[in-house]
Amino acid sequence: MELSKIAKNMSINSGKSIGNPFKKGCKSDSKKWTIGFKYKNSLNQPKEWKKSFDLNQPPFVKNGSVVTTSSIVKKRMERADALVELLVDKLQTLEFDVDSGDFVKEKASLSLKHWLKEWLKYKSKRVKGGTFELYVSKVNVISEWLDEKQIYDIEVGKFSHLHLKKFLNYIQSGEKMGDNNKTFNSLHNTYLNLWKDFYKFLIQHERLNIENQSFGIEKFDVEESEKYAKYDDVNKALDSLFEYNKYLGYMAQFIYYSLHRPETIVSLQWKDFDLENRIINIPAKKIKTKKKLTLRIHKRLMPILLEYLETNKPDKDDYFFGNNGKVALGNRPFTKNDIQLFGKNKTTRNTFTRMFTAFRSKKTTDKDLFTENHQLYGFKHNGVHYYKHNRLTDEEIIKITGHRSTTIIATYSREFEAVIDEDLFDSLD
Repeated sequence: MELSKIAKNMSINSGKSIGNPFKKGCKSDSKKWTIGFKYKNSLNQPKEWKKSFDLNQPPFVKNGSVVTTSSIVKKRMERADALVELLVDKLQTLEFDVDSGDFVKEKASLSLKHWLKEWLKYKSKRVKGGTFELYVSKVNVISEWLDEKQIYDIEVGKFSHLHLKKFLNYIQSGEKMGDNNKTFNSLHNTYLNLWKDFYKFLIQHERLNIENQSFGIEKFDVEESEKYAKYDDVNKALDSLFEYNKYLGYMAQFIYYSLHRPETIVSLQWKDFDLENRIINIPAKKIKTKKKLTLRIHKRLMPILLEYLETNKPDKDDYFFGNNGKVALGNRPFTKNDIQLFGKNKTTRNTFTRMFTAFRSKKTTDKDLFTENHQLYGFKHNGVHYYKHNRLTDEEIIKITGHRSTTIIATYSREFEAVIDEDLFDSLD
């Protein structure tokens, strides 16, 4: 069928191959009536836009059955004709994107949450599993913030520059809005990059006619010391965290001795542990390098596991750092009953980050030992110093971290199935 251009005064969509709106399936006994039009995308491929509006709802269709009385059928046809005329007017005044197959203004009226989900679908086809999981976790933080601020249904076109700045202030300050806490500069920049990519997706890929609200927001300076601050007394730091919350202490110890990220540690499950051989088999999807890794368990970590197993028997899918379903990320204080070893629910990395921030802000915390530049993740970098102090080579340390190149040791290949020699590992202080 040859496509014809609709009314000559259709200036906003002029030059596009869009046919005249029409009714489809409009028989008196048909359940599915639609209004639509044919068009061609930029690749000259034929497409069809269609929508039923209210044509298949009461009083025209009731309880799955078509109402065939003449008066109702007549009203249904009149309604269909009116919708065709409305669609003609719409094509004259609203831009139709032939590549995304929708009206641009209508797409901008969909919720921010809707488009965040669409962006995740887009990213899932372009990034590896572990990276995608990080995107999901960050979108979950955005969603939680929208709920907390009671703007969970806000349209993407109405999410303003001010909204975004408030969110980034919230992230950059940990939990307090507007607090210029430099410790979270790196996290602020991470989320800013996410928003920039999100708006690039909306404007360039989805062709939404909206403003890029991330434009003009500058990144914070992130000094290297903020990311890799060295603890003057690691043992005292670990003991202090354990006294505050034993699970936060456990997490710091596992970061320190395993040289792995909190994101990896919270993803571990009982089925990944082989205590008989004293190793953890980390699946590729749970590690940033995306390569499976066999990790030997440091002898100072074994008592934590053995003590728990004396009185508990975990299920294979239980998470190493689990919880009983009551962990909250808001201002409610954490209690000893919130987190548990090998629980059915996964405790997020953000939970431990916020616990660490709460601990560091306490008046009784040693401010010389825990400065604003010290972070929970910093125990990994301190762990590298520990292993180098114990005379492990860069090649031996890289076996623990799972990275390919020893150049990472300079800031912090190996065969990924390799395990560092047991006698050498047990000789460490």
